[in-house]
Amino acid sequence: MRHRAKPGGGAATARGEGRSQRPARPRGRAPDPSMHRPSVQILLLLLTLFIMMVGFGIVIPTLPFLARRVNASPVQMGLLVTVWAAAQFLTAPLWGDVSDRVGRKPVLLAGVLGFGLTFFLMALARSYLALLLARLAGGLLSSAALPTSQAMVADLTEPERRGAAMGAIGGVFSLGFMFGPAIGGALAPLGLAVPFVVAGALGTIAAPVGFLLLREPPPRTPRVRQPLWRGVWAALRSPYSILFWLAFGATFGGSAMFSMLGYYFIDRLAGSPTQVGLAFTLLGLAGVALQFGLVGPLIRRWGEVAVTCAGLLVGAIGFAVTAASATATVVIACVVLIGIGLALVRPAITSLLSKRAEQGLGLAMGVQSAFDSLGRTVGPLWAGMIYAVDIRAPFASSSAVFLLFFLATLGAARRVRPAPQTAGR
Repeated sequence: MRHRAKPGGGAATARGEGRSQRPARPRGRAPDPSMHRPSVQILLLLLTLFIMMVGFGIVIPTLPFLARRVNASPVQMGLLVTVWAAAQFLTAPLWGDVSDRVGRKPVLLAGVLGFGLTFFLMALARSYLALLLARLAGGLLSSAALPTSQAMVADLTEPERRGAAMGAIGGVFSLGFMFGPAIGGALAPLGLAVPFVVAGALGTIAAPVGFLLLREPPPRTPRVRQPLWRGVWAALRSPYSILFWLAFGATFGGSAMFSMLGYYFIDRLAGSPTQVGLAFTLLGLAGVALQFGLVGPLIRRWGEVAVTCAGLLVGAIGFAVTAASATATVVIACVVLIGIGLALVRPAITSLLSKRAEQGLGLAMGVQSAFDSLGRTVGPLWAGMIYAVDIRAPFASSSAVFLLFFLATLGAARRVRPAPQTAGR
């Protein structure tokens, strides 16, 4: 008579001896577990952001010529630049909040894909209104990428290594700005639309790469569901709200310099485009070297507050000497100093925010990104107005802003320094 084997006994035990404790393996090819390591995931995230930022940089040399093709005035050209940052200011907190609710990966990929598609719209624009609306859409969608990627890195890293990871994000952005314009300049002779098509292609490639390789990280902080306005208000009233103003101050000073440095070389230094290009190249190289190599060890050794203060002081000195100097060589050296200061400040305050934001990390990163965009919007406008009064004024005012925030950070050091219990987050 044939008997059915009991679970866990008889023939079943004999057949399963030595492997009964192992979990069942699904059919088909198993995924490579090494791809799920946090360090590998961060590298894949950085690759996705790099592809995206190269695409962004590609269009920089060509955008003014495309604007001229649709008969845009200088004021309208300025609006094309401002509307991008203004849109990011308005929507970055929203995207950060959405990433707290639905997860980091879908929001990041939506931003990257939408970012790429809007460049195709710019290439097809045959009127100023169409170009302006495409730029507006690009700002609205691209604002999802930075806060979400920063929150994703915070979810994937231990606190002691977070400064280095945030620095790497800044380094990737710097690399994209270095390589992108060079590629865009080389593509422009093929047609004004070509750089925009290539930028759009890079964005649409980055999205499926991220979809296939990135995984949703487990959250390190509670993802609390609350109305957006209440979360933003709570962040602005929190003990660490000075970090948002630090992001604004750093970007305000940096963008004021970027917008007026070329004019300064012409009007005060009798400089050449080659010297301006050299200054920006050295600034980018200094930023990349610091953010990839030194920021992490410096933060682990001295802490985010000390590194932030050092960056603000170095930047203030660089701006002040730029305003006082009438020698191109000295100004180029000061631009490098300013680049070093910015490379220290930005990763440090982002790392510190990731440790202090007790809930809604994506929302906190979104608010910080909004203040960053506000600085990019206001800084060039302020610099342009006061440059007409005194060509040294933009650099002197940026020095004053950095010095003011240096003193404010010293005064708020105890309040913003991460508590010991954040070591496990």
